[in-house]
Amino acid sequence: MKRILILFFLLFNLLSIATAQNRIDQAVERFSTTGRCKFTSVVERNPADNRVERVVKVLEIDEPSANRLRQTFLAEAKQHTYKGFFEKGVETTTFTIEQPTQNRIYMLQCPHESNYIRNAKVTIIVKYKH
Repeated sequence: MKRILILFFLLFNLLSIATAQNRIDQAVERFSTTGRCKFTSVVERNPADNRVERVVKVLEIDEPSANRLRQTFLAEAKQHTYKGFFEKGVETTTFTIEQPTQNRIYMLQCPHESNYIRNAKVTIIVKYKH
């Protein structure tokens, strides 16, 4: 019975991690195709075997979608251990998700002008483990 409970909690934890990263990834994909934004995706490969080593995605988005993206990001960040700080008018929030096959780093930067968010920048770094 203990094994079943432990297995259940492990699976639940893994599913919550996967859904968190999926929500942010889906939001980035959705906003990258609509509205006023800049989207960059870079893939770094190992020249010896052509396997993907790292993927970096950067989305810069303007209002009004910036606030919705920020709300999605912060809601997901609260489910993990995250760091948030405010420096020189820019709010920065980061968190990391470690998995057996990859590590993911999520970072959100929002410049504030008197509690008003005009734009947001999301950076997602996926480092694959081989």
